[in-house]
Amino acid sequence: MGNKEFQFLRSVLLLTDFVLINLAATVSILISYDYYNVSFLVLSIVTVNVSWLSIAYFFRLYTYNIISEIERTYRQSWRVFAVQILFLYGLMQLINYSFFKLEFLNRTAIVYFITAGFFVLISRFFQTYLAEFFLKNITVKTVPPRRIAIIGYNDKAQQLAEYFHKNDKFYELLAFFSDGTGVKQPNTKDPFFPIKDCVNYAVENKVREIYSTVLPSEHPELPELVKRAEANMVRLRFVAAGASPANAIYNLVEIDKLNQMSIMALRNEPLDIFFNRVKKRAFDIVVSSLVIIFIMSWLTPLLGILIKLSSRGPVFFIQERSGKDNKTFRCMKFRSMAVNKDSDYKQAQKNDSRITKIGAFMRKTSLDEFPQFFNVFMGDMSLCGPRPHMLRHTEEYSKLIEQYMIRHFLKPGVTGWAQINGYRGETSNPILMEKRVEHDIWYMENWSLMLDIRIIFLTIFNIFKGEKNAY
Repeated sequence: MGNKEFQFLRSVLLLTDFVLINLAATVSILISYDYYNVSFLVLSIVTVNVSWLSIAYFFRLYTYNIISEIERTYRQSWRVFAVQILFLYGLMQLINYSFFKLEFLNRTAIVYFITAGFFVLISRFFQTYLAEFFLKNITVKTVPPRRIAIIGYNDKAQQLAEYFHKNDKFYELLAFFSDGTGVKQPNTKDPFFPIKDCVNYAVENKVREIYSTVLPSEHPELPELVKRAEANMVRLRFVAAGASPANAIYNLVEIDKLNQMSIMALRNEPLDIFFNRVKKRAFDIVVSSLVIIFIMSWLTPLLGILIKLSSRGPVFFIQERSGKDNKTFRCMKFRSMAVNKDSDYKQAQKNDSRITKIGAFMRKTSLDEFPQFFNVFMGDMSLCGPRPHMLRHTEEYSKLIEQYMIRHFLKPGVTGWAQINGYRGETSNPILMEKRVEHDIWYMENWSLMLDIRIIFLTIFNIFKGEKNAY
């Protein structure tokens, strides 16, 4: 099991434990306590939660080593539950005989032990069933296998290939790449090509991940291959049996574990974890739905009339832009300019004569961007992420800025980390685009749901405050 599956199982385990432990505590108190008291109920539930989490932390219940094997999860869960019973029973006896002599605490304890024990048993069966069903049915049917290639042909490569072939519902190993130096004749049916051809092969065969069993310091071609791979939206992973001095030199970070081997990458990507993508997508759907229902429903006809009165042309301006993995999508905006031939090539500038009066107001208040909530709802964009650029600018800046294409590992956003830090609007100066790319990559490496919420609130604040680059 890799880190992505582990994150999903841990989330399921934490959520079900939280719900059922609190339910058991509430039920036991309400059944055994004759006089309902909110303060006592809250204090009791807090005690149950703190004790469970503390003991679970001590026994490392929610760690990779435990959750990776379902038998260990069961065994450790019952240990945590048994220790919590002893702790709570001892605490109740201390209260009962030393302080308040609350006889009903004994009834509460008995009901909680029975209820919580039953719930823990049910939750573990539920966890097993849900994990198996989700990973082997829903994921397999809705998410196609990831196409994989391996650089090198050594013991690590063979061990990795064995894992991919064993889990062929999730991975599709297409080829090996090796220069043949010090490598015995391959005993595999998978295609075998020179290392220099790996990026071209990946692009032609839609391979998005290449696993290298050779570190950058061990092969002269790899540093250049890394640049070429990222420029073509291909992630290059490095496989290590353990810690390596090269990791520190190249700032490699561990992102996964496959078949007891550490998978290293040049950067951390929280959204490479499936459950994080689910959280972000759910947040996008909820917020975009609310905006479409409660704001766009009346804003669209109102601005539509004003746009039509200001100049001839459609209400919406729809333009192809660069999306995730550099795939184009149709980005929607309220039209803020008079219809012109330069709209697909020339950015808006200060005092741009193409901008209409209502368009200037919309651009100043960012109202022209609101139709992009439809893009968010449809899945082409996210609420937060790198701003989508015109196709011509993607082509131009990808040649000028080395890490420019990395920002396309993410869905583009209605707003983003770069925008709230002042890097929005016209980017005629390449240095401004470099700073925008730098902020986009930082966002990709540090994503969290709370960061998205922070960006949204700061965007709203900046709209009311006014931004000098909004024109």
